[in-house]
Amino acid sequence: MRVVNALPERRVMGLHSPEMKQVAKRLSREGCEVVMPNGVRQNCAGGAEVIRRFEAVPSESLCYEETIIWGFLINFEKCSLAERLTMLERYVPVLDNWAVCDSYCAHAKWMARADKETLWAFLQRWFDSECEFEVRFVVVVAMTYFLHEEW
Repeated sequence: MRVVNALPERRVMGLHSPEMKQVAKRLSREGCEVVMPNGVRQNCAGGAEVIRRFEAVPSESLCYEETIIWGFLINFEKCSLAERLTMLERYVPVLDNWAVCDSYCAHAKWMARADKETLWAFLQRWFDSECEFEVRFVVVVAMTYFLHEEW
Protein backbone atom coordinates (compact mmCIF):
# COMPACT_ATOMS: atom_id res chain seq x y z
CA MET A 1 0.00 0.00 0.00
CA ARG A 2 1.33 3.43 -0.94
CA VAL A 3 0.59 6.29 1.41
CA VAL A 4 2.47 8.88 -0.62
CA ASN A 5 1.43 9.11 -4.23
CA ALA A 6 4.67 10.53 -5.58
CA LEU A 7 4.81 11.55 -9.20
CA PRO A 8 5.90 8.86 -11.66
CA GLU A 9 9.70 8.75 -11.79
CA ARG A 10 9.96 10.35 -8.30
CA ARG A 11 12.27 8.27 -6.17
CA VAL A 12 11.20 7.48 -2.60
CA MET A 13 13.88 6.26 -0.19
CA GLY A 14 11.57 5.37 2.70
CA LEU A 15 12.81 7.71 5.44
CA HIS A 16 10.34 8.59 8.16
CA SER A 17 9.52 12.20 9.00
CA PRO A 18 11.46 12.25 12.32
CA GLU A 19 14.56 10.98 10.49
CA MET A 20 14.23 13.66 7.82
CA LYS A 21 13.81 16.29 10.51
CA GLN A 22 17.02 15.11 12.22
CA VAL A 23 18.90 15.22 8.92
CA ALA A 24 17.66 18.75 8.25
CA LYS A 25 18.66 19.93 11.74
CA ARG A 26 22.13 18.47 11.31
CA LEU A 27 22.52 20.02 7.85
CA SER A 28 21.31 23.37 9.17
CA ARG A 29 23.96 23.36 11.92
CA GLU A 30 26.87 21.55 10.31
CA GLY A 31 26.39 21.71 6.55
CA CYS A 32 27.61 18.83 4.43
CA GLU A 33 29.27 17.78 1.22
CA VAL A 34 26.78 17.86 -1.64
CA VAL A 35 27.14 15.79 -4.79
CA MET A 36 25.49 17.66 -7.65
CA PRO A 37 23.70 15.78 -10.48
CA ASN A 38 26.77 16.31 -12.70
CA GLY A 39 28.91 14.51 -10.09
CA VAL A 40 30.69 17.63 -8.81
CA ARG A 41 31.19 17.65 -5.03
CA GLN A 42 30.67 20.91 -3.17
CA ASN A 43 30.99 21.71 0.52
CA CYS A 44 28.14 23.58 2.16
CA ALA A 45 28.89 25.35 5.44
CA GLY A 46 25.29 25.38 6.70
CA GLY A 47 21.61 25.22 5.91
CA ALA A 48 21.46 28.32 3.69
CA GLU A 49 24.10 26.88 1.36
CA VAL A 50 22.36 23.51 1.23
CA ILE A 51 19.11 25.31 0.34
CA ARG A 52 20.88 27.13 -2.50
CA ARG A 53 22.10 23.77 -3.82
CA PHE A 54 18.54 22.39 -3.74
CA GLU A 55 17.35 25.49 -5.60
CA ALA A 56 19.98 24.95 -8.30
CA VAL A 57 18.89 21.39 -9.08
CA PRO A 58 15.86 20.63 -11.27
CA SER A 59 13.12 19.62 -8.83
CA GLU A 60 12.29 16.50 -10.87
CA SER A 61 15.70 15.07 -10.01
CA LEU A 62 15.11 15.33 -6.25
CA CYS A 63 13.70 12.38 -4.38
CA TYR A 64 10.68 12.74 -2.11
CA GLU A 65 12.82 12.95 1.04
CA GLU A 66 15.17 15.58 -0.39
CA THR A 67 12.17 17.78 -1.16
CA ILE A 68 10.89 17.49 2.41
CA ILE A 69 14.36 18.10 3.88
CA TRP A 70 14.63 21.24 1.74
CA GLY A 71 11.41 22.52 3.31
CA PHE A 72 12.55 21.63 6.82
CA LEU A 73 15.79 23.54 6.19
CA ILE A 74 13.78 26.64 5.26
CA ASN A 75 11.92 26.31 8.56
CA PHE A 76 15.12 25.83 10.60
CA GLU A 77 17.10 28.71 9.11
CA LYS A 78 17.79 31.64 11.41
CA CYS A 79 17.10 34.55 9.08
CA SER A 80 14.87 37.54 8.48
CA LEU A 81 11.29 37.18 7.32
CA ALA A 82 12.22 38.64 3.92
CA GLU A 83 15.00 36.04 3.46
CA ARG A 84 12.70 33.20 4.50
CA LEU A 85 9.96 34.37 2.12
CA THR A 86 12.48 34.50 -0.73
CA MET A 87 13.44 30.88 -0.01
CA LEU A 88 9.77 29.92 0.24
CA GLU A 89 9.01 31.61 -3.08
CA ARG A 90 11.44 29.16 -4.73
CA TYR A 91 10.18 26.18 -2.75
CA VAL A 92 6.40 26.38 -3.20
CA PRO A 93 6.48 25.66 -6.97
CA VAL A 94 8.35 22.41 -6.17
CA LEU A 95 5.46 21.03 -4.08
CA ASP A 96 4.08 18.07 -6.01
CA ASN A 97 2.06 16.02 -3.53
CA TRP A 98 0.01 16.43 -0.39
CA ALA A 99 2.60 14.87 1.92
CA VAL A 100 5.39 17.31 0.99
CA CYS A 101 2.99 20.25 1.18
CA ASP A 102 1.47 19.29 4.52
CA SER A 103 4.81 18.32 6.07
CA TYR A 104 6.17 21.74 5.25
CA CYS A 105 3.12 23.61 6.54
CA ALA A 106 2.87 21.59 9.77
CA HIS A 107 6.49 22.35 10.67
CA ALA A 108 6.51 26.03 9.65
CA LYS A 109 6.11 27.24 13.24
CA TRP A 110 7.88 30.48 12.32
CA MET A 111 4.65 31.52 10.57
CA ALA A 112 2.88 31.77 13.94
CA ARG A 113 5.40 34.46 14.98
CA ALA A 114 5.76 36.21 11.61
CA ASP A 115 4.30 39.61 10.82
CA LYS A 116 0.84 38.54 9.66
CA GLU A 117 0.28 41.46 7.27
CA THR A 118 3.54 40.74 5.44
CA LEU A 119 2.93 37.00 5.35
CA TRP A 120 -0.67 37.40 4.15
CA ALA A 121 0.42 39.75 1.35
CA PHE A 122 3.09 37.23 0.34
CA LEU A 123 0.58 34.36 0.21
CA GLN A 124 -1.88 36.12 -2.12
CA ARG A 125 -0.07 35.07 -5.30
CA TRP A 126 -0.98 31.40 -4.77
CA PHE A 127 -4.72 31.62 -4.12
CA ASP A 128 -5.43 31.81 -7.86
CA SER A 129 -2.67 29.46 -8.98
CA GLU A 130 -3.33 26.85 -11.65
CA CYS A 131 -1.08 24.40 -9.74
CA GLU A 132 -3.07 22.30 -7.29
CA PHE A 133 -0.33 22.00 -4.66
CA GLU A 134 0.41 25.72 -4.68
CA VAL A 135 -3.28 26.26 -3.91
CA ARG A 136 -3.18 23.52 -1.28
CA PHE A 137 -0.11 25.18 0.28
CA VAL A 138 -1.80 28.57 0.63
CA VAL A 139 -5.08 27.09 1.91
CA VAL A 140 -3.31 24.91 4.51
CA VAL A 141 -1.19 27.87 5.65
CA ALA A 142 -4.26 30.13 5.82
CA MET A 143 -6.21 27.55 7.82
CA THR A 144 -3.29 26.81 10.15
CA TYR A 145 -1.95 30.29 10.85
CA PHE A 146 -4.79 32.71 10.02
CA LEU A 147 -7.97 30.94 11.12
CA HIS A 148 -8.68 33.00 14.22
CA GLU A 149 -10.94 35.89 15.09
CA GLU A 150 -8.53 38.68 14.12
CA TRP A 151 -8.21 37.31 10.57
